Amino acid sequence: MNPLLFNRKTFPFLGLMILTPLAKGKDEETANKAVSYYKDIRPIFQANCQGCHQPSKAKGKYIMTEFDKLIAGGDSGDPAIVPTDLEKSYIIDLITPENGEAEMPQKADPLHVTEIDLIKKWISEGAKDDTPEGAKQR
Repeated sequence: MNPLLFNRKTFPFLGLMILTPLAKGKDEETANKAVSYYKDIRPIFQANCQGCHQPSKAKGKYIMTEFDKLIAGGDSGDPAIVPTDLEKSYIIDLITPENGEAEMPQKADPLHVTEIDLIKKWISEGAKDDTPEGAKQR
């Protein structure tokens, strides 16, 4: 058998065997890492929600640009986010699609399932505000 031919055929297989455990370890590390409001959740809300839910344009009387108001909710009277309690967190009902449609964001595609899962994980972990002091609104 030609050793050069053997190497060409086995190299991709060996590379896959070496890299697969490394990738799996990275996925497990990410899955076990705490969700950051500032780094993970806030960007989702900025991109998909805050255009309509900000002080100058508070649809549903809900402001999502200030953490305390984000948690409190709007004119529904229900708290939008109840730390550690997905069932009582009204925002989950609004962003979770049924039959491919979600109430929020309106007139836009629903959030991606990975974004919804990240928001759920953050709420389950206690919905902590880890915004650095220098980045908080005054």
